[in-house]
Amino acid sequence: MMRVLLTGATGFVGSFTVPALLEAGHEVVALVRSPEKAAATLERRGVDPGRVDVRVGDRLIGGAPLGVAGPVRPAISLELRRDNDPVNPLQYLR
Repeated sequence: MMRVLLTGATGFVGSFTVPALLEAGHEVVALVRSPEKAAATLERRGVDPGRVDVRVGDRLIGGAPLGVAGPVRPAISLELRRDNDPVNPLQYLR
């Protein structure tokens, strides 16, 4: 298990990444601009907001804080391989 900082947790990709990380047994720290939006978005994805350490902020300064293994920025974590199958960004956390 790792403690993972997730930026963009209320966005489309990030909101699906949170439950995937939790299901894989990781602890999630979500950097968000609005805790209210975060709670509503997490609930829509079937996640109890109490399972996520929600931190308010809009940027990372000085690297990954809060004892996390490293940040995940889901909006930039997707790539395409030559066979056009999407790369799962969670594979890098195993």
